[in-house]
Amino acid sequence: MDYQAWIPLFGLPATDPKVVSLLAAHGVTDPVTLPPQTSTTGADFKPHGFGVGFTSEFTLRGGAADLPILASVVIVVSPAKVKKGWVLYAGGLPGGIKASDSKDEVVANLGPPANVNDDYTSAGWAIDGLELGIAFTEGWKQIKQLGLSLPGAL
Repeated sequence: MDYQAWIPLFGLPATDPKVVSLLAAHGVTDPVTLPPQTSTTGADFKPHGFGVGFTSEFTLRGGAADLPILASVVIVVSPAKVKKGWVLYAGGLPGGIKASDSKDEVVANLGPPANVNDDYTSAGWAIDGLELGIAFTEGWKQIKQLGLSLPGAL
């Protein structure tokens, strides 16, 4: 399973037949709902190394507070991030970056980041109308996790 199958569905509600069908094809048969007083939820595909995230419509565009909108995908690429039951994502990554890239290598490929958080060793870029957030290992040496999202979703 490739995370890219989810990108064209970004912005659709969890109740949209296309989203429901893709979720069901990967074993998620219960309706996606937002827990009380929460603006995000997700579905993990641990054997494939990624998960998808849903953000409330209200958070994204001022609509219904309890309507989950498919808004992000988070990809695990470093053993430092592997948790119980997770495997590393083995497919291609956005923008031609590689899991082994340091921050300097990502900057050489994508240009300067739009934002940097030294406390969390993370940085963000705008790419193809989406936000690309990357968490690096200590010292910015290697990518450990990355996420693609609609602007404002994470």
